[in-house]
Amino acid sequence: MATQTFESWLAAVDRIVTAKVGLGIEDGIDWPSRDTFDEGASPKQGAQGWAACQDYDGLEDLFN
Repeated sequence: MATQTFESWLAAVDRIVTAKVGLGIEDGIDWPSRDTFDEGASPKQGAQGWAACQDYDGLEDLFN
């Protein structure tokens, strides 16, 4: 099995976020994307982590 690169993982996270909220990850508050990737998170878990770092009540619920 090929190892996913950080860039392809981040693009997958961005697709999930964009599909859920209509904005990309670059439109939100900075979040520890590299740390999340290095911890072995899936793109879905990355999207959940992105949502958790945003300053918007209820956003996390969209990713559960």
